[in-house]
Amino acid sequence: MRRRSIGQILVEKNEISEAELAAALAEQERTHQPPLLCQT
Repeated sequence: MRRRSIGQILVEKNEISEAELAAALAEQERTHQPPLLCQT
């Protein structure tokens, strides 16, 4: 069984539109920052 993203599931359930999903993914990509390194 292929895994689906939560965004795709929400689109399929008509909770969000494809345009909203695309905008959210674009915003996520634009604001993504690498995780901080832990110093011990």
